Amino acid sequence: MTCVSIIIPCRDDGKYLGEALASARGQTHPDCEILVVDDHSTDPCTLKVLEELRNAGQSILALPSDKSGVAAARNWGIAHARGQYILPLDADDRMEPTYVEKAAAILDARSDVGICYCRADFFGLKRGPWRLPPYSFQRLLLHNMIFISAMFRRKDWESIGGFDEDTDAGYEDHIFWLMLAASGVQVHQLQETLFHYRIKPHSRAAVIRRRASERDIALKTFCGREHIYHDHLRLLFESCIDLDTERRQRERLYFWKVCRPLLAAEERLRNLVKHLLRR
Repeated sequence: MTCVSIIIPCRDDGKYLGEALASARGQTHPDCEILVVDDHSTDPCTLKVLEELRNAGQSILALPSDKSGVAAARNWGIAHARGQYILPLDADDRMEPTYVEKAAAILDARSDVGICYCRADFFGLKRGPWRLPPYSFQRLLLHNMIFISAMFRRKDWESIGGFDEDTDAGYEDHIFWLMLAASGVQVHQLQETLFHYRIKPHSRAAVIRRRASERDIALKTFCGREHIYHDHLRLLFESCIDLDTERRQRERLYFWKVCRPLLAAEERLRNLVKHLLRR
C-alpha cells in the first residue's frame, strides 16, 4: 500500500485547523501520514491549538526562522515526509473521506500520471461549485486551473526542485503544476467533488488580487521559466489566436446587441415615413 503524506501549512489559521485535520484523519486510505507545518504563527488562538495538537501526538513541524511563506512550509513538510505520494491541504480547507484513496489508486494504476485532482466547491462566505475550466497544458501556459490540493509523486517534486520559495504573490501552485506538466507527466481529474475550498474575509487569494493584476502575475510566472514557453511556442501561439478570436466574437456580439435596437428603430421610422408620403 502506497503511503500518502498530507502536508498542512498553518499560519494563524488555528480556528479552522481542526476541520482540516478531521478531514485528513477521516480518509479511507489505510496509510496516511499527516504533517502540520507551523509557518511562524503569532495568533494566540493558533499557538494554543498547535500546542494542544502537539501534546496529543500530532506531528507539528516548525518552519526554520530563515524561511517563511506557504511554498517554504510545503517544501519543509514534504522534505520530512515518508510518503511516496504527497497531498497538500491548506489549514482552512477540507476534503471528502475518499479523496486520498481514489487519487492514490489513479497514481498506482497509471505510471504516466503525475498530478491527480478532483472537482471542487466553495464553502464559507460563498457556496457552490468551483467551475474551473477543464485541464489542458495549452491553458496551463497562461493560467492555472488546478487547485493546490492535488496529489503528486514525491520523486517528481524532487526532480523539479519543489515549490518556488521566491514567489511572493501566491502563484506558487501555478508555477509548480506548470513545471510538473512541462516535465512530461500527465494530469488526471476525478469527476467527483471531493475537495472543499473555504472562502473567508481577507483570504490570501483576495489580498493577492488586490495587490497584483492577473497580467502582473502571469508575467511573474513567465519570468525564469522562459524555456518552457520557448519549447511550446506553437501551443502558446494557438492560445493567442483563440483569445483573439474570442475577443472578436465578443465585440461582434456587443455591437449587435447595441445596434439591433437602433436598426429596428430606424426601420420603423423608415416605414412610417413611407406611410406618410403615400398619404
